[in-house]
Amino acid sequence: MRLIAMAIAVAACLCLVAAGGVARAEVVTFLPTGGEQRFTVPADVTTVHVIAIGGRGGDGSSFSPAVPGGAGGFGAVASADVAVTPGQLLYIVVGGNGANGGAGGFNGGGDGGTGSSAAGNGGGGGGASDVRLGPLAAGTSLSARLVTAAGGGGGGGESFGPGRDNGGGSAGPEPEGGHESSAEPGGQSAGGAGGDGCSDGGGGTLGSGGRGGSHPCGLPGGGGGGGGGAGLYGGGGGGASSAGEGAGAGSSGFGPGTTNTSLATDLTGRPAIQLSFTPGPGPGLGSIPGPGPTPGPTAPALVTTTSAPPQCIVPRLGGRKLAGARKRLAKARCRLGKVHRRGRDARRIVGQRPRPGSALPAGSKVGVTLGP
Repeated sequence: MRLIAMAIAVAACLCLVAAGGVARAEVVTFLPTGGEQRFTVPADVTTVHVIAIGGRGGDGSSFSPAVPGGAGGFGAVASADVAVTPGQLLYIVVGGNGANGGAGGFNGGGDGGTGSSAAGNGGGGGGASDVRLGPLAAGTSLSARLVTAAGGGGGGGESFGPGRDNGGGSAGPEPEGGHESSAEPGGQSAGGAGGDGCSDGGGGTLGSGGRGGSHPCGLPGGGGGGGGGAGLYGGGGGGASSAGEGAGAGSSGFGPGTTNTSLATDLTGRPAIQLSFTPGPGPGLGSIPGPGPTPGPTAPALVTTTSAPPQCIVPRLGGRKLAGARKRLAKARCRLGKVHRRGRDARRIVGQRPRPGSALPAGSKVGVTLGP
């Protein structure tokens, strides 16, 4: 089967345009296998264009179809030109999607926390997709990643209570924390903090998302927190509560020798890594000794980003304290407006105006309401 696949790859990709004698770009797409794959740079190739798509976070499970668990966040799309040398070996690790109400995706996704019953488990965090210079077996290859596309955070599990937006954060140019959650996204130098709850979520670490908080918490019913998304650094896991918290997404990044880099958010939920390159006059296609690469189709449709005038894109603030809300607003080019309080123990945001996603002039104020 491997020989057949390689023959198809050569037939589908390797040719010269007869009219102009210009070499066509060859494309090799790697899909999730739950393991490491490898690619040998062909002769006369000095640049490879990489498009990596991280795994989606799993949805939280629920006690009742009428009260769904939180939705998992989407992974990132990271693209870059990578400087290579002919014969160089690249290690390809395609992340897996987090399981609904279960384990994290391959390559660092955090496991979802357990609810007071299996019906209320948090979703697993999405695994990261990356291209690296060393094998997994070396144990040090996390520091040799060239392109890393982070995974999305898992959604929180739901209990018998009313539904709420306890979904996991999505990865991308600005990775999100868990929705209505204190679980933070991964950063460029540290993992995201786990969410608060009767059982706190675990913090993200280098390459891995934090585990979601689990019951028992002394409650008659409750949901487990979502698992953090993997990435350069992983997102924090959501805390367990009457409704489990969503988890933070991981961060994406680029290593030495990469140019023309860009980040976006995937909306397909289909992790993959695509390599494209234009061979010179040499023999062309290199060996592909690892399992699982499939040639031919381009990567799934991507959500691209374009430059635009500065705006305040109102972020989701529910579940955060004021200090965290100010930081999130500043990143979104917004400012904190009027603060209303409900009750004596009003410490977390339970409402905001304008609503999340609103596009306003840069520097616009966002009012919030604090509740217990």
